[in-house]
Amino acid sequence: MLNEAQDLLSKGRGVILDATFRRSEDRDHLVGTAARNSVPVMFVECRAGENEVLRRAAAYLSQANLPGK
Repeated sequence: MLNEAQDLLSKGRGVILDATFRRSEDRDHLVGTAARNSVPVMFVECRAGENEVLRRAAAYLSQANLPGK
Protein backbone atom coordinates (compact mmCIF):
# COMPACT_ATOMS: atom_id res chain seq x y z
CA MET A 1 0.00 0.00 0.00
CA LEU A 2 2.80 2.44 0.86
CA ASN A 3 4.60 1.79 -2.42
CA GLU A 4 1.47 2.52 -4.43
CA ALA A 5 0.84 5.67 -2.39
CA GLN A 6 4.39 6.86 -2.97
CA ASP A 7 4.03 6.24 -6.70
CA LEU A 8 0.84 8.32 -6.84
CA LEU A 9 2.35 11.08 -4.69
CA SER A 10 5.40 11.24 -6.96
CA LYS A 11 2.97 11.99 -9.80
CA GLY A 12 1.45 14.83 -7.78
CA ARG A 13 -1.74 12.90 -7.08
CA GLY A 14 -3.45 12.69 -3.73
CA VAL A 15 -4.08 9.53 -1.76
CA ILE A 16 -6.18 8.47 1.20
CA LEU A 17 -4.67 5.70 3.28
CA ASP A 18 -6.73 3.78 5.79
CA ALA A 19 -4.09 2.21 7.96
CA THR A 20 -2.21 2.38 11.20
CA PHE A 21 1.18 4.02 10.97
CA ARG A 22 2.69 3.06 14.31
CA ARG A 23 6.24 3.51 13.13
CA SER A 24 7.30 7.13 12.87
CA GLU A 25 9.68 6.13 10.05
CA ASP A 26 6.70 5.12 7.89
CA ARG A 27 4.89 8.39 8.57
CA ASP A 28 8.04 10.44 7.99
CA HIS A 29 8.77 8.70 4.69
CA LEU A 30 5.25 9.29 3.42
CA VAL A 31 5.28 12.94 4.54
CA GLY A 32 8.65 13.44 2.84
CA THR A 33 7.39 11.98 -0.43
CA ALA A 34 4.33 14.22 -0.30
CA ALA A 35 6.40 17.32 0.51
CA ARG A 36 8.82 16.67 -2.38
CA ASN A 37 5.81 16.61 -4.69
CA SER A 38 3.95 19.59 -3.15
CA VAL A 39 1.08 17.41 -1.98
CA PRO A 40 -0.41 18.49 1.37
CA VAL A 41 -0.66 15.92 4.18
CA MET A 42 -3.35 15.50 6.82
CA PHE A 43 -3.45 12.80 9.48
CA VAL A 44 -6.76 11.90 11.09
CA GLU A 45 -6.59 9.97 14.33
CA CYS A 46 -9.67 8.07 15.43
CA ARG A 47 -9.99 6.86 18.99
CA ALA A 48 -12.42 4.62 20.79
CA GLY A 49 -12.73 3.55 24.38
CA GLU A 50 -11.78 0.04 25.47
CA ASN A 51 -15.40 -1.14 25.71
CA GLU A 52 -16.13 0.08 22.18
CA VAL A 53 -13.00 -1.58 20.80
CA LEU A 54 -13.97 -4.88 22.43
CA ARG A 55 -17.55 -4.57 21.12
CA ARG A 56 -16.30 -3.92 17.57
CA ALA A 57 -13.82 -6.80 17.74
CA ALA A 58 -16.52 -9.20 18.93
CA ALA A 59 -18.88 -8.03 16.18
CA TYR A 60 -16.15 -8.44 13.57
CA LEU A 61 -15.20 -11.91 14.77
CA SER A 62 -18.82 -13.04 14.78
CA GLN A 63 -19.16 -12.04 11.11
CA ALA A 64 -15.67 -12.90 9.87
CA ASN A 65 -15.16 -15.79 7.53
CA LEU A 66 -12.63 -17.51 9.76
CA PRO A 67 -11.21 -21.00 9.19
CA GLY A 68 -13.14 -23.60 11.14
CA LYS A 69 -16.30 -21.50 11.24
